[in-house]
Amino acid sequence: MNPITVRRYPRAPYSESCYVPPAPAAPQNRSLTSRVEQIHGVVNLLDHLPACANKSLRRFIADVFDKALLAAYSIPARVAWAPECCQSAEHSLLDWSLQMSKRARRYPALHAWERDVAAAAALVAPCGLAGYLHDHPDRDPALSLNSEECEEIVARRLVILDAPLRRLRSRDAECGSTLGAVLDVSGDEELDRQQVARITAAIGFMAIL
Repeated sequence: MNPITVRRYPRAPYSESCYVPPAPAAPQNRSLTSRVEQIHGVVNLLDHLPACANKSLRRFIADVFDKALLAAYSIPARVAWAPECCQSAEHSLLDWSLQMSKRARRYPALHAWERDVAAAAALVAPCGLAGYLHDHPDRDPALSLNSEECEEIVARRLVILDAPLRRLRSRDAECGSTLGAVLDVSGDEELDRQQVARITAAIGFMAIL
């Protein structure tokens, strides 16, 4: 799938674009879904986020997540890319993303305005990965991603984030352009490259998921 081609299309709801219902999963331990049971909608997700001064970013997150994407984030985070602190079977990808979002926000090199952007970036960065793993339930999560899988994940992320980022740029051009550059889904030669580098460093390896 060509990511450039993907970006030309308006974003359909995640459930209509990327989501393919997987085969019925085996019953999970209740601890795996505890956070997802608490966060069963976008409003609940926003309630679990740190206080965000930038209201446009909260609207962006609400645009990105729908019920199907939240379900995709419910998979266990016992994967090759999760840090050791999140390797417990009690952690879902949503738990991991929320934890990484809070950690990115506290990154010491960030300026005040950049903290909200870093937190939002860390939360939405795994959206393509979440969809891919959710749609491939038989894949061994302990295996590293190959180049073909990475390309599909990037393409999925482009589809999911394209329209929400365009709406964010219409409300706050600087914020939307900076976030798009951090997530590597858009580029703007006039951006502050040092600022983009600081925010990218704050979210670490999640920038490439």
